[in-house]
Amino acid sequence: MNYIWDLPLVIFFIGTGVFLTLYLLFPQFRFCYHAVRIIIGRYVKQTDKEISSFQTFTQAISTPIGLGSVAGVAIAISTGGPGSIFWMWVAGFLGMAIKMVSVSLGIIFRDPTFNGLIGPMYTIKNGLGKKFYPLALIYSLLTICAAFSAGNIFQSNQMSKMLEVSTGLPPYISSIIFVIVTGLVVIGGITKIRTFVTKIAPLLVVSYTLLSLWVIFSHITLVPKYFDLIISYAFGAKAIIGGGIGISFRQVIAHGIKRAVFSNEAGLGNAAMYDRSFETNPIQAGIVGMLGPLIDTIIVSTITALVILMSNSWHSAGPIAGIELTAAAFKNTVGIGGEYMITAMAVLFAFSTIVTWSEIGQKSYEFLFGGRFIVLFKLLFTISVFGGSYFGLQKIINVSDAILGLILIPNLLVNLLLVSKIVSKLQKYKCDIKAERIKSHQIHKT
Repeated sequence: MNYIWDLPLVIFFIGTGVFLTLYLLFPQFRFCYHAVRIIIGRYVKQTDKEISSFQTFTQAISTPIGLGSVAGVAIAISTGGPGSIFWMWVAGFLGMAIKMVSVSLGIIFRDPTFNGLIGPMYTIKNGLGKKFYPLALIYSLLTICAAFSAGNIFQSNQMSKMLEVSTGLPPYISSIIFVIVTGLVVIGGITKIRTFVTKIAPLLVVSYTLLSLWVIFSHITLVPKYFDLIISYAFGAKAIIGGGIGISFRQVIAHGIKRAVFSNEAGLGNAAMYDRSFETNPIQAGIVGMLGPLIDTIIVSTITALVILMSNSWHSAGPIAGIELTAAAFKNTVGIGGEYMITAMAVLFAFSTIVTWSEIGQKSYEFLFGGRFIVLFKLLFTISVFGGSYFGLQKIINVSDAILGLILIPNLLVNLLLVSKIVSKLQKYKCDIKAERIKSHQIHKT
């Protein structure tokens, strides 16, 4: 399945990101500070019944950060060498513009009848018309497949692996436990577990970041060396990865791009599906969405990469290694406590991601089939958690990457075809900021 992530798809992703960046006049720079002010409540007055920008943002980053970034970086280095990190940066930067457009379009073209019917399938249906409707069906079907693979089995695999490494618990035992807990939330509707994980997620991210920075600053004199290593491997004719295998320049790019997409989900369009108030301003939501790739791919992934490279664990990682490589790096640099922290992150973020993807998959399922047999979907999704202990990481990654690569095609195409629809709204939004009308709740009515 590696042929899916060949040069044409890589060029399509990079080309789309460059076009949207130029077309919107570098929104990554123009609105980054404004996005931070939005999530701290500077511009929006929420009612008690509305989901705040901060809550939506927390939910959105709790999915990719953790296993998406922490394990994804380890996989990128072990399969594509240090140079793949540079291309993760490129994809993260371009992904900020792509994610802004995807989220904004999702809200603009959400179904007007019922609150919650939102996502690229509705963008296609309502924005492009009947002749593109088959594309919406394809997108929904692929998203369901992604929910089972990248959003479920991969998460369970990495969680089980970490528990095995740190505690010796057999993978099938941890997977059975995870199946039960997931079933309580996905099928049983017990939300307290999910609420706890969502609330503790930002604390874990902050703790992980601080510990990583402590490791980096303890070896601050080596930082230029490793940045030089990343750059040189990114543009070298050959890159030698952990297993000693030489890979080509374009393979390094492909490894970096697909790990970034796996990490920040930019280009997939699923960020538009997170719950939002029906009156959320589309431009404001899109601007907040840009912070996801910035935080998880450019910031968290960079510090993770530096810790892994500084530990020298990647030299003996073998042909592919996931979160256990990151755990080994922290164990080598800060001791056993670092490994236990990675284990806690693996369990909590894996669960949060699985539940979030169950909701994304359910929305795609309902677009295709309505509410028919939805309990069967939830049951199959819950049972699939056990697949993490059965399938090897290489097979899971191959399937997940292939599905995510295919999802990119319809969503990027929609972004290119409809990006002009957000330009006038963006201009009005900027005028409202200057006139300080943005502070009023009436801004949501645009």
